[in-house]
Amino acid sequence: MPGVRPLAVRLTRRGRAVVRTALTGVSHPIPAPPSEGSGAASDAAPPALTTSCDLAWVERDYATSAAFAREVLALHPADAEATARLHRAVTAPAEYRSPTDPRHPVLAHVAFFVTGQGNFGDIALPLAVRAAFERSAGPLEWSPVHAHHVVDDEVVERINATSGLVVGGGGLILPDTAPNGSSGWQWNATVEALRRITVPIALHAVGFNLFRGQRIDHPRFRDHIVALAERSEVLGFRNTGSVERVRDLLPERLRDRVRLSPCPTTVLCRLVDLPAAPPAEVPRVLLNMAFDRAERRFGSGYPAFLDQMADAAGQMRRRGWEVAYAAHLPVDERFVHDLERAHGLHLEVERLYAGSVDDAYRTYRGAAAVVGMRGHATMIPFGLGVPVVSLVSHDKMWFFLDDIGHRDWGLEVGDPDLAARLLELVADRVAHADRYRADTALAQDGLLREVDARAGELLAAVRPAR
Repeated sequence: MPGVRPLAVRLTRRGRAVVRTALTGVSHPIPAPPSEGSGAASDAAPPALTTSCDLAWVERDYATSAAFAREVLALHPADAEATARLHRAVTAPAEYRSPTDPRHPVLAHVAFFVTGQGNFGDIALPLAVRAAFERSAGPLEWSPVHAHHVVDDEVVERINATSGLVVGGGGLILPDTAPNGSSGWQWNATVEALRRITVPIALHAVGFNLFRGQRIDHPRFRDHIVALAERSEVLGFRNTGSVERVRDLLPERLRDRVRLSPCPTTVLCRLVDLPAAPPAEVPRVLLNMAFDRAERRFGSGYPAFLDQMADAAGQMRRRGWEVAYAAHLPVDERFVHDLERAHGLHLEVERLYAGSVDDAYRTYRGAAAVVGMRGHATMIPFGLGVPVVSLVSHDKMWFFLDDIGHRDWGLEVGDPDLAARLLELVADRVAHADRYRADTALAQDGLLREVDARAGELLAAVRPAR
């Protein structure tokens, strides 16, 4: 209406706090931004502005979200998170467009879509999910829905105008990436909204992604998972560990509906045309670390881990191998800085988050071995046929390695003999590349059967193209 300001601007200080508490699910109100004309130079202003920016964004009020991000940047021009939020707000309207080709079936797709310099795994994953369905169905049209956006009447109507809904993949069962008051996990849909969706629903390659020592206390979480199990045609989780944990949440009558649905990134070489691997004069080993929730990954053991990795990387170089670093996020480059500061060891950085997906695949395909801590820093190179070693700081990696029958391909980050054992595993991959590539291809055969089966179950239930 003319003269009416957006919600996040026109609410009172107390009103904004109440709405933020309801929509984000935090346990206590966050102070509202300063009122207009009051000045915003206090130390407490940026966190409040950031919260309001996020609130506007989950409501798809992109203009207001961008305005709050610009206020933060006016106070702190070098704030990288505010820059990312501004990019997210100004690019979102172009990201979500209506389907364009009436000849193809249309599927709605709920996922954690990232923009800008987001996590490379989350950039590649939605593309792999779609490729898995199109492998069976041929060309499809996709109507994206960001998992963190509030599922209101408009979103429900858009989903119901399609032939079916795919939710996933990725580690969406996680309480703290985007807290909300709707579900207790990352999909911001209430049970009531879920029940108004009339098209077939498939969870595809979703991960029960809790870190060690983490739990979900949200009062609506279990009810939401039960309602989703009752409503979905396919309830697919990306590893057996996730399957077991979700089954534990459900009544006996629904437990058998939960099925294994491997992450399609693990079979990438069967789904997409891949760029040629770059030539390598010497074996190249790529390292990857993860620093989100570092306290849960390392506890107090990070200095010892850094020492072990410096020892391993130094020995790899003395063997004549090239050692480089594959960063999935800017924050992951902390390892490179720490390694150089503490041990004088410099690593070339491949910033996978900053280039194209094909460029990142080409980088991984050129490696003799990949040593990855992030889930997708194991699953993506594995899916490209590259020998891997997983540095385990999250149980999801043991779940994946157990599913492919290769628990011997992983090492705990706190292993006191990490350097020696890692060097042994990498050396064996360099020396016997053909054997490891054959073992990888054999493991992919079993994963691909499950990927195809879960996609086929939804496609059998979808409505005809309109």
